[in-house]
Amino acid sequence: MCFQANKTPLPTLRHWAFVIRHWTFLTALVAAPLLAFAEPVHLGVLQPDPARAPALASAGISQVVLSVSWDRFQPETHRLDSAYVEKLRADASAYRHAGLGVVLDTGIQYPPAWLLRLPGARYINQHGTAFIDPAPGMNIANFVFNYLLRERQHDYLAALFKQLGTDWTAVRLGGGW
Repeated sequence: MCFQANKTPLPTLRHWAFVIRHWTFLTALVAAPLLAFAEPVHLGVLQPDPARAPALASAGISQVVLSVSWDRFQPETHRLDSAYVEKLRADASAYRHAGLGVVLDTGIQYPPAWLLRLPGARYINQHGTAFIDPAPGMNIANFVFNYLLRERQHDYLAALFKQLGTDWTAVRLGGGW
């Protein structure tokens, strides 16, 4: 047996196992009523199939993300793709009809080609090289330093909310990873 300097025996492993086991029980006993007041956990799905919305809801999923691609929504400067807009509306409706909350991903990380052709649309590094990343969602425009691009982004978001409404559980702004 081990002894401390004052000759008091140190607790054994069996003692600590008893303490830990009962402490865990007591912690759960105290925490359980507190958890009743906690916000519910929301489980969500990215890129869901609208046809599977009822199955998702019955499986306990409460949120889905409706992802928009700016380049598909507004393929030309002042023209919206009406077929794409209708598909987005139908998808959102299917999710809501199934009782799911819908998070809107605005898709600003997918700028249209016409926007990237505007002056100063690209980030330029100290060597004069434009930042161009071919990976999906990474080919972002220079919204930080270019006021004209921010105006176009504002116009896009205004058109997006005008076409799809404002009844969203949340809105993701996007902008790359």
